[in-house]
Amino acid sequence: MMVSNRLLTRVALSLALTSSFVLAGPTEEQKKEARTHMAEGREQREEKKFGEALESFKKAHALMGVPTTGLEVAKTALLMGKLLEAREAADEVAKSAPQPKEPEPFSVARTEAQRMSEELDKRIPTISVKLKGVKPGDKIEVRVDERVVGDYGKVRRNPGKHSISATAGKETKSADIELEEGKTAEVPFDFTPPPPKKAEPEPEPPPPPPPPPDTSWKLPTYGGFGVAGVGLLIGTITGLGAKSKASSAKDQCVDNRCPPSAHADIDSGKSQATLSTISFGVAIIGAGVGFYGLTKKPKAGAPAKTDEGRFVRPYLGAGSAGVFGQF
Repeated sequence: MMVSNRLLTRVALSLALTSSFVLAGPTEEQKKEARTHMAEGREQREEKKFGEALESFKKAHALMGVPTTGLEVAKTALLMGKLLEAREAADEVAKSAPQPKEPEPFSVARTEAQRMSEELDKRIPTISVKLKGVKPGDKIEVRVDERVVGDYGKVRRNPGKHSISATAGKETKSADIELEEGKTAEVPFDFTPPPPKKAEPEPEPPPPPPPPPDTSWKLPTYGGFGVAGVGLLIGTITGLGAKSKASSAKDQCVDNRCPPSAHADIDSGKSQATLSTISFGVAIIGAGVGFYGLTKKPKAGAPAKTDEGRFVRPYLGAGSAGVFGQF
C-alpha cells in the first residue's frame, strides 16, 4: 500500500517533535547547521523567495524537530497559499507534548500554532463530489488532481484550480473547478443512462401533384373563332369581288340585255356572291362554336379534361358550308 506524502510528513513531524526530548537531542554540529538553515530561510522569506525559504525551514526542522522550527514551516507554507500544508504543520506543533523545563519560545510557538490551526481549518475549502445514477455493482473511483480519494464527499484542497474525475463502471466524467477560501464546491456527476430513442415516425407521403389544367374548352373556343375569322375574311373578299363583277357587267348591259362579253363577269359575280354568302354563314357558325366553347370553360376546382381526340374544322361544299368537329 502506498502512503501519501502528507501522511509521511505528519508522522515525521510528530516523531521529530517528540524524539527531541526523549532522545539525547541534536548534536552541537546539527544545531549549528539548523541555525544556518533558519537564517537562510528568514533571508529568503524577506526576499519573497518562499519556495526556497520553505525548503530551508524544513531542513532546520528535520534537524531540530522543535515547535519553533515547525512554526516557521507553517508560516512559510501559509505565505505560499498552501493552506492545507500550513494547517498540518501548525497542527503538529500544537499537538506536540510540552516537556519539562522546555524553553519559553517553545510554549509560545505551540500556542500560536494552535491558533493558526483553528483559523486555517475555517479557511481551507472543501470539494464534495455527488454521484447520481450509479448502477449497483459499478466500480467507483474518484480522483482529485489525478490522485484517488476515498471519502469523495468531503475532500479538502487548497484554493485555486483543480481537476475532478469520476468513474462508474466503464464510464468516466470529468470537470474543472475553482476553489475559494472557506467554501464548499459541489461537483455533481450524473451517470443516469439516457432514455431509449423513440422510433422515428414514418414520413408522410408527399401530396399528389395538382391535376393538369382543364383545356377541353380551348379547342372549340379558339377553333370556332378561328373559323369565324377565316369565313369572315373570305366572305368579305368574295363579296367585294362579286360586287366588282356585277358593276362591270352592268356597264355592258342595256335594258337588262347583256352582250356575250358580259356573261363571264355575270357568272363570276354570281359564283363569288354565293361563296361570300357561304363564307359569312361559316363565320356565323364558327362564332357560335367559339361562344359555345366559352360556356364550357370550367370553374375553379372542376375536374380536368384534355383536348385529346377533339377537333374543329370548317367545310365548304357545292351549295353548302359549315364547321364540323368533336368536343
